[in-house]
Amino acid sequence: MNPILLIGGHGITGRKTAQQLRLRHPHVPLAIAGRNLAAAQAFADELGNALAYAADIGGNAADLGLPHGDFSAMGVFLMDETGDALRFASDHAIPYVAVTGGAFEMGLQFAIGMHAMNHCSVTIASNWFCGGALMPILALCGELSSVEAVTAGIVIDRNDGPSGPATRADFERILGTCTSMPLRSQGAYKWVTGDTGKEQYIGTGGRRLEGRLAVSIDAVAIGAATGARDVTVLETWGDSLSWTDEQLSSDEIVIEARGTAKDGSRVILRQEVVAARETAPITAITIAMLLDRAAGLSSGVPLASGIYTAERALDPADTVAWMKEAGIRFGPVSVRPVEPERL
Repeated sequence: MNPILLIGGHGITGRKTAQQLRLRHPHVPLAIAGRNLAAAQAFADELGNALAYAADIGGNAADLGLPHGDFSAMGVFLMDETGDALRFASDHAIPYVAVTGGAFEMGLQFAIGMHAMNHCSVTIASNWFCGGALMPILALCGELSSVEAVTAGIVIDRNDGPSGPATRADFERILGTCTSMPLRSQGAYKWVTGDTGKEQYIGTGGRRLEGRLAVSIDAVAIGAATGARDVTVLETWGDSLSWTDEQLSSDEIVIEARGTAKDGSRVILRQEVVAARETAPITAITIAMLLDRAAGLSSGVPLASGIYTAERALDPADTVAWMKEAGIRFGPVSVRPVEPERL
């Protein structure tokens, strides 16, 4: 088959994604592209069954400077500010996966994507971990017959090595541009700022943590998918429990979903998810799944032309199963009754 094209594929997240694809599909060829051809070639040689290209996004080169457009899918690991990468995907009918961007930038991505969606699938994964937090949340909510409220706390371990330039540029752009964060409260989607966006929650191991509302689209996506009238997604930059206990850098997701169980009782479900950075990089695993789905590697059927988000492209239960196989640890689901309200 034609290779999977990874633009920015020799960066930190790109490398980990390529390695995850290679583990899952060892015979699928990859194409590593970036501004630094020598770095791309060195990584392609390391991977094996891979090509290397110099790619020019935002420059004047036609077709990004690539010699052809014969690719099964393409993942873009930097912000496609000019739309050049998406135009390339549209011109050559290549399934396209964008893995950067904050909630406030999705309007731009959708507006540009509308011009490509008749020629290829366009997946916009502007979620935490590109959907790696959203899928476990939706899977847990699927155990309820109806969902009233969802709270998720995401711990991003600060003890890992330095981020790559594309990741740093992403956070600098997002935090420098948008000071408001989305949530859903009493059925209304709102943007809040400052200390209003800070809340405490119980993290892994019973730790009390403070989180800031995430600038990702996850709160809106959860509300739309589940009907929950109250949705809060918090991010905490700090030490994971794995780092505190074992000096192992990990990302953590703590999920609580309140609603009606299938037996009619009102309950709160809680689950903890832990992804070790070295062995189970949650973002790379999720991007690999999105590219797998876009190209139809596992299903044999590529995504049809159109615009997709992470929750449209992936099935929560299937995604959780793959995440577990890849080494992400899912704790047991705890159930406690909802306390009756006092008058």
